[in-house]
Amino acid sequence: MQAVQTVVVVGAGALIFDRLKVPAGALIGGMVAAIALSLSPFEIHPMPSWFRFVAYAGLGWLLGEQFTRDTLSTLREAFWPVVVVVATLILTGVALTFILRLMGVDSATAFLSSSPAGITQMAALSADIGANSAIVVATHLVRVILIVGAAPFVARWLTGEP
Repeated sequence: MQAVQTVVVVGAGALIFDRLKVPAGALIGGMVAAIALSLSPFEIHPMPSWFRFVAYAGLGWLLGEQFTRDTLSTLREAFWPVVVVVATLILTGVALTFILRLMGVDSATAFLSSSPAGITQMAALSADIGANSAIVVATHLVRVILIVGAAPFVARWLTGEP
């Protein structure tokens, strides 16, 4: 019964956020619903390992299909800006990792929390390498919510549109 309850609650959260047109609504809605269920008096049913494998394979497929010949062409055209952005993100991540280590966070959790990557990839990596997944996911969830919330305002400010 726990498994059915978990699937229904998480599915409903994903559907609600998707219908509300929240960016990445199914992902964020499912996550918010799972968090709410975890914090409630009800128990959340853990995802079976075979389903986790299928989900990760599906995410890999989804991300991989986005990479096309046009992507390579764009990367060639924007090579130096991409190098500068990636180098800056790596250096910032390393600096943040050291700061988090000074605050007592273990190395794997500190590195994954400060890495500029997708929430799903970081959640998968943290689970696989034994980092504190709750901290990693919470860090990236807050980052995604702040970016999604601020992006329209920053875009308007940068373009000078009212």
